[in-house]
Amino acid sequence: GSGFSGYQDGVGQQTMFNYPSKVVADSSSNLFVFENNSYHRIRKIAPDSTVSTFAGGGGGSLPGYGTNVWIGGSGFGSMTIDHSNTLWITTLYSTGYLLRIGGDAYVSITTNLTGLTGQGGGVGICVDSGNNIYYSTYNGNQIYRWRTNGVLEVFAGSGNSGATDGNGIFTSFNNPSTLAADAANNIYVWDSGNGLIRRIDQNQNVSTIAGNNYSSSADGVGTNATFNSIYQMYVDGSGNLLLACGNCIRKISATTNVVTMAGSFTQTG
Repeated sequence: GSGFSGYQDGVGQQTMFNYPSKVVADSSSNLFVFENNSYHRIRKIAPDSTVSTFAGGGGGSLPGYGTNVWIGGSGFGSMTIDHSNTLWITTLYSTGYLLRIGGDAYVSITTNLTGLTGQGGGVGICVDSGNNIYYSTYNGNQIYRWRTNGVLEVFAGSGNSGATDGNGIFTSFNNPSTLAADAANNIYVWDSGNGLIRRIDQNQNVSTIAGNNYSSSADGVGTNATFNSIYQMYVDGSGNLLLACGNCIRKISATTNVVTMAGSFTQTG
């Protein structure tokens, strides 16, 4: 990217992007960038910094391949990539489906999924090691699991607003948004309305690991730390949860110690 807004494929800084909002990496270290503008393109960045357009920007309807199709027309939330190098993007408002883009750039949509219709922009999505898909319902206060066998189920949350830990549907969230999965298939939730980081294990036990109800930003251990906003989360190979928080990057260790790795709570630059 040159830093100038526009659309230009090429190499390195001799390229342009327009509202790049989500980035994921495939198993060959290619990056896929979702441009959340009126054209809704997926751009691909190879390891040598070559930028190309992978999908979107065309005039064709779905389903279809690559740059032949137009993938706009709906609000989009979050993007993830599964272990088969398939991209999944949540759509919002009146649609309630997932956009699927395969490694061959074939673009299609799912059938409507429970809970996704009418959601705000905070819907999160992630996949576990078995390619089961998890998504949050920002307005519905629940986390769903869509298994590879096609079964859709509530993974956690009663649907009522709250911050109750416990098991499965006997728990509560308040505007859950960004999700991440670790190697043990624990699902991490940014519970934005409560300012909490919640963890759900595969037995559907929900626990609060960091944050409290103060809408500020402070480092510390567990619930002594505070968070204002989190736009994306990712678990690294050592079990640390990495957070894109406004103007800074923060880390939660396996022992729930929260530190700021880079950036500032109050300054941009």
